Amino acid sequence: MSNPKVYIYKSESLYKVLHELSSDLKLNFVKIDNIKNISKDLQNSCIISSVKIDANKESILIDNKKPTSINKILQDINTILLRKKFLNQSKFFIGNYLLNFNSRIISKDGKELKLTEREVDIITYIYNKKKNVTIKELQSSVWKYTKDLETHTVETHVHRVKKKFKDIFEDEKFVKSTNHGYVINWPKKTL
Repeated sequence: MSNPKVYIYKSESLYKVLHELSSDLKLNFVKIDNIKNISKDLQNSCIISSVKIDANKESILIDNKKPTSINKILQDINTILLRKKFLNQSKFFIGNYLLNFNSRIISKDGKELKLTEREVDIITYIYNKKKNVTIKELQSSVWKYTKDLETHTVETHVHRVKKKFKDIFEDEKFVKSTNHGYVINWPKKTL
């Protein structure tokens, strides 16, 4: 696994200091001289600049106009990289739908559906299994119920999910009921 890249723009002295520390910090510092040459591979990177630039909205800019300590700069870099990693890991595609785990909103074509925590658990569990999931399996894995318990909780929740998808997205086939349980068959894709 390679170290995250931190691009330093128009700050030769800062680059020299940080470059010497790169192996200890487990970061790869790269000096850039022309902001117009920022490519798509910088989208998930951190850019430190002595001038605030909004040329690439996907990149992160730390405005270092004020004198600051190297520890503060490093703290800012780590905070930004951790935040970007968290945000990228919180989004998950299920077919054409984008599920945001933080907000529990699933969206498609500009339409959004707010889900409960349990509904997110149901959808992700069924989707990740890639096979029919029985009611008993959902009871034990999602609800942590014992196998001997008779309840219609699973069916009620799945029915509610199916109804929401029909009402909001006009999609009656998102969660499919089969003789062997429930299934969501979409090609897996993550952000």
